Amino acid sequence: MVQFVLRLHEAQADWEDRVFTQLLQSPVMFVDETGLTVDRKNHWIHVIRCWITMCFFVTTQ
Repeated sequence: MVQFVLRLHEAQADWEDRVFTQLLQSPVMFVDETGLTVDRKNHWIHVIRCWITMCFFVTTQ
């Protein structure tokens, strides 16, 4: 399982770089975060988007 996660991370690295480059170069960016509780722990869903692309990520902080 660990090897699968590592391969997936490596495969997505180029995609992540392209998405964040597009977001940072955009003249307008929309950002939002929404909190939720999972197993009595707070998590945050962060959304960043511009007219070309969108990115979601979840954090516990």
